[in-house]
Amino acid sequence: MNVNLLKPREVDLLFRYPAGRTLRLAKAGKISFVRLPDGELRFDEQVIKAILEAHSRRTVLGASR
Repeated sequence: MNVNLLKPREVDLLFRYPAGRTLRLAKAGKISFVRLPDGELRFDEQVIKAILEAHSRRTVLGASR
């Protein structure tokens, strides 16, 4: 199984977050992540895309925020 991992900045760009927000959310336990042997954090692309899709469905249905 091949898992595509995203860097924190890539996730920031997908969510349209300011730089660094994804790292803060991960460290607060709000977004799941993988810690690499060198200590860097990465994010499963499928999980991130599922979050984006769930949010877009809520927005389309008028239930955002």
